[in-house]
Amino acid sequence: GNGPKTLLIRGVGPTLRAFGVSDFLGDPVLRVFSGTSLLMENDDWRGWSTMAHLHARAGALPLPATSADASLAITLSQGAYTIHVFGKGSTSGVALAELYEIP
Repeated sequence: GNGPKTLLIRGVGPTLRAFGVSDFLGDPVLRVFSGTSLLMENDDWRGWSTMAHLHARAGALPLPATSADASLAITLSQGAYTIHVFGKGSTSGVALAELYEIP
């Protein structure tokens, strides 16, 4: 885009169990980078009411309030960014990285 955009970025692991994924990532950690600079990270969104509102506003699937899924909202200027989703404590499993523009 031509200007800053506010995005909802999620690393979904535990919630995948409800969709039949058995080898889900139990505790995903989410990081957003610009080059090598860490801009923001999240581990365990844990039902923050502000984030739940942003999930709904973006049209994202609701996450259980007690889940260990990762979620953050960030406003980014035009440019290139990298998103890392990985397991806390070097754990592994299946995760889904999601990116939504918040209207």
